[in-house]
Amino acid sequence: DGRELQRPNFDWASYDMRLQNSVAGRIYQELQLFFQARRQLVNTLPRAPLRVLTTSEPALLALQRGDDVLGLFNFSQAAITLDKHTIKARLRDTYINLITHQATELLSLTLEPYGVLWLQSSKITSSP
Repeated sequence: DGRELQRPNFDWASYDMRLQNSVAGRIYQELQLFFQARRQLVNTLPRAPLRVLTTSEPALLALQRGDDVLGLFNFSQAAITLDKHTIKARLRDTYINLITHQATELLSLTLEPYGVLWLQSSKITSSP
């Protein structure tokens, strides 16, 4: 098998940067948190339906898995601030950020340019 003949030597110094406080290290650590949250969601909601929510912002993609999880994706260079008219669905006021595990108020939320948020509502009760 000749695959090893044309494969470059592994860059161990770059690989070790994943544990350092560098840009590469921060990206690696954030991705690990994302993968952990995703594994938790798959185990929690394996058959929950996924639906696309209508939004007033053309650059905002809002996905809802079951009644519990909300994914927000900003596909623009500008930040998007959510208000009660941004997402055309009945949603809870407060969610838990699945990466940071902090409570997040949906109506005061600003999604950074090209930002992504995974939010879960199961631990929070909605207001009437």
